[in-house]
Amino acid sequence: MTSPGPNSKELWISFEFIKPEQTINLRKLILWPTIPLEKQLIPSYDFNENTIHLGCFLNSIESNSSSIQLSLELFNEIEDEYINEKEPIGILTLVKESYLNIKYIKIQYQLHKFAIFSKLQNKSIGKKMFLNCIEILKQKYSNNEKILLHFDARKEQLKFYEKCGMIILDENTFWKFGSTGKEQGVEYIKMGNII
Repeated sequence: MTSPGPNSKELWISFEFIKPEQTINLRKLILWPTIPLEKQLIPSYDFNENTIHLGCFLNSIESNSSSIQLSLELFNEIEDEYINEKEPIGILTLVKESYLNIKYIKIQYQLHKFAIFSKLQNKSIGKKMFLNCIEILKQKYSNNEKILLHFDARKEQLKFYEKCGMIILDENTFWKFGSTGKEQGVEYIKMGNII
């Protein structure tokens, strides 16, 4: 990465395990804005002992993790709320959940609720976070077992996931209408891959 210019600021991103409650602000802000905060968590999987919640944080102190450059204008806009681990700038949830009943793939995880703060999208943070979650699963099951990572991808995010090495698992698209069933519909397609 090149050195930051006079009108930019270099920051570092880190990935940490977080509590389910730390995911709700970004879930509401980015994914389902019309669903109240108190209904953003899904008890059947968010509090399951096999569920993994991952947060992405911005740090002004150099670390061994990746760095990104932000314009000074954007840095000043987000500094108070999102710098130095006050709030995650990205969240994702991995749930141990089967999609296919295939005997040779016993470990299957579904990616749920993946969001990056909108002003920080398109800066490679989401890709780094997604690839980090794959590494976490590989380390968790390090005895060379195959793992199927699958998820319902918003159709407009298809290219992003393809760039991360994912493939379409089912060509049929479908719609979701939030946890209430009354939210504005979003079109999805089933994606994933063996990792």
